[in-house]
Amino acid sequence: MKAVILARVSSNEQEYGKSLGAQYELGLQYAQRKGLEVIQKYRIVESSTKGKRREFNEMITFVKRQKEPIAIISHTVDRFQRRFDESVELLPLVKNGKIELHFVSTGLVIHKDSPSADLMMWDFNVVGARAYILQLAENTKRGLNKKISDGEWPTKAPIGYLNYIDGKYRKIKVDAERAPFVKQAFELYATGLYSVEEVWRKLKQMGLKNTKGKLIDRNSVHKMLQNPFYYGEMNIKGKLIPHIYPPLIDRGLFERCETVRTGFNKTPFKYGGKEFIFKGLLRCGSCGNRVTSYIKIKPSGKQYTYLRCSKHSHENTCTAVQVQEKMALADVEQALGRITITNEMAMEIAKHLTDYNKGQVSAKIQTVRNADHEIKAVADKINKLVDLRLSDTLPEEIFKQKLADLQEEQNRLKLLKEQNTVDEAEFNVSLEEVLNLAQNAVEVFKSSQISQKREILSCVFAPLFLKGKNLEIIYKKPFDLLVQGSNFLNSYRGRDLNP
Repeated sequence: MKAVILARVSSNEQEYGKSLGAQYELGLQYAQRKGLEVIQKYRIVESSTKGKRREFNEMITFVKRQKEPIAIISHTVDRFQRRFDESVELLPLVKNGKIELHFVSTGLVIHKDSPSADLMMWDFNVVGARAYILQLAENTKRGLNKKISDGEWPTKAPIGYLNYIDGKYRKIKVDAERAPFVKQAFELYATGLYSVEEVWRKLKQMGLKNTKGKLIDRNSVHKMLQNPFYYGEMNIKGKLIPHIYPPLIDRGLFERCETVRTGFNKTPFKYGGKEFIFKGLLRCGSCGNRVTSYIKIKPSGKQYTYLRCSKHSHENTCTAVQVQEKMALADVEQALGRITITNEMAMEIAKHLTDYNKGQVSAKIQTVRNADHEIKAVADKINKLVDLRLSDTLPEEIFKQKLADLQEEQNRLKLLKEQNTVDEAEFNVSLEEVLNLAQNAVEVFKSSQISQKREILSCVFAPLFLKGKNLEIIYKKPFDLLVQGSNFLNSYRGRDLNP
């Protein structure tokens, strides 16, 4: 049987044992043991969770063109895929005998005659791979949240401030060259005599350039005049948090600019800041446009939340009827009630994901060890660099550049170490929460805050459509397996492949 080998890393991955060369060599050895003839190899550097996976799709296209069955060899499931939508495309090719999937590290082979238990393990490995990515994202998110809670801006500083490295820490300071221009822009705009366009032109005439050396553009001036950072607060997802950096203007000047910008006769959008359960999650079944939420007050004074097509609201061209939010919630709760999972099923899922996590833990521990070793090596280089400078054998400019490069590498390694810090207790808590949702979906949904309800809807359901007065419900994987307690060990593969 002929075969192709797939080796993949993400562009930002530096993890132990996952290099392209190592994956390829192990795949080649596997092919030789199994008597498979390798006709093509793919060394892919791309994310498995973002974008269209161009190179991965090129491989699938190549395989489809072959006249005979092809074995696709990959080191692990998570090197191959981390999304269920790819399973929908691959499964028909497997069932028709067009391809076989061979995973080197576990020995799992998926072919047209695979038992349901093997097919289930494939899906559970995808679940585990996805959980691992989410855990990495959570570690990064935790670090950012800590930085924000300390009043530090986590990304590129706005114009008028500069990012710099002080020892091993990334910091922000006032840009003495550009800060006066920023203050002057606010003072000009606050008079009400200048539009944003006119302020921009004046700044260009004065020669204000960004940190890349280009004249400032109009859009940057527009954002600048609405940025509370300049008087001392960071805008983090709509929430204002005080920061630790010196302000360039006072709050009074900023508010005068806001008065000019919004105008005395402008009324802010009535529900712009209100949190609705279905906001951004619901589309019209008639025309496909977004469904918006609004509040209607009855003569009795009682308030009711309604759902209606945004096209109907703005253009009056959609015939879809408005529906009370509570009716849609009733549909959601009924759909969640169909999700059932026995204790036996929960235990088997927990065991599989726990075993999968142990493998990830080992990889993380090795990554942390390697990072520690490299951090020490960089520290030694910094010490030698300082000695050279003190002995006057190294020019100051070269010293500063080399030191900045080494400190940047040191920070990257420390971030890598932080992202791979093992927290098995946190994993167990997350696993417990997922299984609790599967076993008590309705109760968990009802007792949650609005933001948590929105997360549950996004987790369990595909995009929701409002058709007439009812929701069209489509479950995401793997919740579709748990509807009405389906016996997925026996009849799992009998379901519709594209519900």
